[in-house]
Amino acid sequence: SLDIPNAFTPNNDGINDSYKLFGKDLTFVNYQIYSRWGELIFEGNSINDAWDGSFRNQALESQIFLMRLKASGKDGRKFEKTGKIKLIR
Repeated sequence: SLDIPNAFTPNNDGINDSYKLFGKDLTFVNYQIYSRWGELIFEGNSINDAWDGSFRNQALESQIFLMRLKASGKDGRKFEKTGKIKLIR
């Protein structure tokens, strides 16, 4: 299974402070987050990798990012998705 959130709020309140995927029984995960100009902002290679809403040690402002995902399940099922992520400050 794989759950792909579409927003997060990195405001240090302890709730949704990082962007991460949720899933189980996955053998492969790779996801990339891009700016609206196509610049790679973050890359995760595990279901446990999380993005804190920063780039080059600078907190980013509220905006929309593009996410590309490839993943595989233990059952052989493959996931390939693109979507938008909203960073809310």
